[in-house]
Amino acid sequence: MHKRLPRKLAAAIPYGKETLSDTCEHLFQHRSLCSTMPRKSHAVFNTCPVTWSDHKSLGPSIVYNCRSDTVCQTPEENDILMSVTTFPKFHLTFAVMYGCTDTIMGDVSQYLDTFRRPAFYPLMLPMMFVELERKRLLGAVRRETSNLDQRIMEMESRLSNRTPPKSMDEKAGVIVETMLQKDCKATKDWLQVSKLQDGVQSLITILDCMKTLSQEFLKESETGATYVDNRQLNTKKFQDRLGEIKIELMSEVRNCESILGGMTLATQMEWNYHTRRDAKANIIIACASKVDSNQMRLISILGMIFLPGTFLAKRARKWSPPWIGLYCGAAAMLTLLMWWLSTKYFAVGQQDTLKEIQNALDSDDGSMV
Repeated sequence: MHKRLPRKLAAAIPYGKETLSDTCEHLFQHRSLCSTMPRKSHAVFNTCPVTWSDHKSLGPSIVYNCRSDTVCQTPEENDILMSVTTFPKFHLTFAVMYGCTDTIMGDVSQYLDTFRRPAFYPLMLPMMFVELERKRLLGAVRRETSNLDQRIMEMESRLSNRTPPKSMDEKAGVIVETMLQKDCKATKDWLQVSKLQDGVQSLITILDCMKTLSQEFLKESETGATYVDNRQLNTKKFQDRLGEIKIELMSEVRNCESILGGMTLATQMEWNYHTRRDAKANIIIACASKVDSNQMRLISILGMIFLPGTFLAKRARKWSPPWIGLYCGAAAMLTLLMWWLSTKYFAVGQQDTLKEIQNALDSDDGSMV
């Protein structure tokens, strides 16, 4: 197990050319590892039969190359690369792992101590890679889906006009993220969950491939050999464990689909909500325009009422003083009366408009048409 290089993917050899040559010779690292190491893709599992020219006495071997998913890589996650060469005839297995952290080394050591005897099973070490990759992917999936769940609850609180509970950062006085920043973060979380879902699907494909390979060990025709019986027993246990992992991964895939669908639905509902709010804002503008129109109409009516009086007053130059005083008093009283009535009319109209606007804002009908 090679320790992880700082701030690098498991895509670089941690030693020089001379050491690499010795490692390839004594630990049987096949050159196919060089094509698997730099790949940036979903989880990789490939196998090829190899006969080593310098070690023909060991017979044919099987080389397995395992590569972690790097498409959905995040800064806090660690990928690994494993090369396994097994000689079925002599029960010899050589393996090299790159990109190991202290945690991974501890998990591998514990795994090997637990399965000391079955460790000679050809697919046991690739199975260990699957266990490590399952742990890594599922941890990332659950973390990202939790972020999306929180985002959906925030949207629910926003749509229901409820103030979400303040976080510890807000209580401590830390600057809170803006709505645009939250939306951008939610989009990144959505994309990350989609990538992780594809990564889990890729791991399920690897499980199917490994199960197909394990079928070959059940077809061995030798009888009376203890190692054949043990290998078939280990193969059955191996296949049972593959089935358990596949069921767990399929459950996480369905969970991802539900979360992504819920996020899409919540976003669509938020868009619809704001669309309705925009429609209600247009209604408010229309109501205000209607008030202005009524006021202009009333002014026109008042002009039509007083225009004849103005026309007559213009021609009443020879009226006697008593009639002029009466005319002025009547005109003043009538003007005050019309002003008072128009003020009351405007106030009632404004109140009705405000009530109509408030009802439009308080209602949450699906359609305003």
